[in-house]
Amino acid sequence: MNIKSFFEENQVMQTSTNESFLPTIISIVVILALLAIIFPIVLVNIRKQNKKKSIGFKFEEEANYLVKAFAGPTFFTHIGGAIYSYDSKMYEVDGLLVSDSLIVVIEYKAFNGTISGDGAGEYVYLTSNNKRKAKFKNPILQNEKHIQHLWNTIGKKIPVGSLIIFPDNVKFNISNLDNHVILSHLSDVPANILMLHQASASLPPVTNSDHILNALKMMKIKTRQENKEFQKMINKEKNV
Repeated sequence: MNIKSFFEENQVMQTSTNESFLPTIISIVVILALLAIIFPIVLVNIRKQNKKKSIGFKFEEEANYLVKAFAGPTFFTHIGGAIYSYDSKMYEVDGLLVSDSLIVVIEYKAFNGTISGDGAGEYVYLTSNNKRKAKFKNPILQNEKHIQHLWNTIGKKIPVGSLIIFPDNVKFNISNLDNHVILSHLSDVPANILMLHQASASLPPVTNSDHILNALKMMKIKTRQENKEFQKMINKEKNV
């Protein structure tokens, strides 16, 4: 083989190799272009979700601090948010007020707008200030389920109150509301806790609050694995 033939053969092989790599290069360019388009969209959505979580978390912190502060001088013992487990079932409450005659189950909702619907319905509707309407699971029913779980946890049905706390700019248009349910603005928390304290004082003792506190302490989840299982359960319910 002379020099000329060698270079001609090498050039043919190089051309063939370049042609075989061409589809791969095109695929990489297309994928990078798609990623350049998709990434900003995903990033914006993540930031929006984090902002919503941040708003909700800040509201819960503020509401919890207020409840704890004003429950201090009352007959109630305040318990912060926790996840409890019994009979292979798990549930989460945002807070509890426990006395010898009454338990109050607390829920915090960082909604904005007007809440409307049936207090016994599966869903309620939230109309925002720009008139957009969205459907949410009824927080009143959610708290009723928490009450049932709580009774099962402590093994006794004792008088309960359901206190659901919202930001001050929320308006309520809820029908069919049970007497034990209180829909409260954040600024009304002190007055509502005082009212619940008076209700507790007027009721005869039906239990020892220490027994309830001990039972809840025992049933509170403690391991990372239990927390993972609870998060899986929550995600599954969201997708239903």
